[in-house]
Parts: sequence; C-alpha cells; structure tokens
Amino acid sequence: MVNQKQIFLKEEGDNWYERNKLKIYQKNYENDFIIQEILRLTKKKKIKKILEVGASNGSRLVYLKKKKQDVSFYGLEPSIKAIKDCKEKKIRIKKGTADNIPFQKNFFNMIVFSFCLYLCDDALLHKIIDETFRVLRKNGYLIIYDFYSDNIKYSTYKHNTKIKVRKMDYSKLFDWHPKVQLMKKKYIIEDNNKLFKDPKKNMTALITLIKKF
Repeated sequence: MVNQKQIFLKEEGDNWYERNKLKIYQKNYENDFIIQEILRLTKKKKIKKILEVGASNGSRLVYLKKKKQDVSFYGLEPSIKAIKDCKEKKIRIKKGTADNIPFQKNFFNMIVFSFCLYLCDDALLHKIIDETFRVLRKNGYLIIYDFYSDNIKYSTYKHNTKIKVRKMDYSKLFDWHPKVQLMKKKYIIEDNNKLFKDPKKNMTALITLIKKF
C-alpha cells in the first residue's frame, strides 16, 4: 500500500510548493473564503489561537496577522521549502501532517484545513479526526475548504501517479460526533470564484464551518 503521507513529507510537498508558489504570492486574499470566515468569527468570538493545516508558506496567516494582531497563528505543513519561505517570524509553522498534530490538548480555538484532506491516506483519516478533536478546545471552530463530491470519488493525482485524489463531502468526517454542530456550508465553483447554495450544480469545492461543544 502506498503511503501518501511519506511521499509528501519526503518530496511531493516541496514539489507542490515549487509548482504553486508564484500563484500563492500573487493571490488576492481580500476575496479568500477562509479569511472572510475567520475575520467574521474573530470579530464576534474570543478566538486567540488558530491553526492552519496545509499552511504552505503561511501567506494566508501573514495576511490575517496584519488584520488581527491579538490572535496567535500557527501552521502545519509537509514542505520544508514552504516553511522556510514564511515572511513573518510571528507565524509559527511546523513540519508535519494532520494525523499527528504537534501541539498539546485543547490548544486551539480554531483549526483550518485548506485543500489538504483530499490527498490524505484513507488509513489515516481516523487519526486525523482524533487529533483534530484532541487539540481543538471546547466551543472551538473547524473550517474545512476542500474539493467536493456528493459521493466519494477517487482519481489519479496528475503530478504523481502513485498518489490518489479523493473528493467527498469532508464535513462528514466530523459532523457525526454528538458534541459537534454543523454551522454552515458554502458550495463553490472554484475556477469562477463563485458561491452557490444548491449542492446539485456540479460544484467543485466546499467550505464548511463546524463548532465543537
């Protein structure tokens, strides 16, 4: 069985960053769905520590730090090249993956998964769920932004044929839990940067907001 985690930690994380870093630097974060949701929540709620899983070079977190000086931002990222390119020393990014989050219990008020779950090994999903609940505090929030499919679908990762891409409704990994509430879903056609409420229009991505009680 192919271990996709190890492939990303060893080489594909760096390869992904090299392919995408120009686009990351040029991204207009004013229209970023995750940032809009975080700024909305931090305006109303007492949120002091936020983790982004799949943080890349931390550019989204750097943007947020300028807006929210009173919030501490952390990242988890498999690419050492991306981590070294982080432009803000106050953003603390660690190398790793979501099945083993290197922080203590109940450390974060919010965890963000930004387009990374679709590449995680099936065999590690239970560990990812456990680790997320472990480090997320009571009354904390979980934001998931990833590829969407109403039914689970697999395809070959075009940059490495050993890797499988999985598309699904990733809220289902977490919203079964009795101490979790699904707060919001936004269906997205990613290429056109548009939001829709109807999930039956061949959406390509989904942003989900979940609260832990």
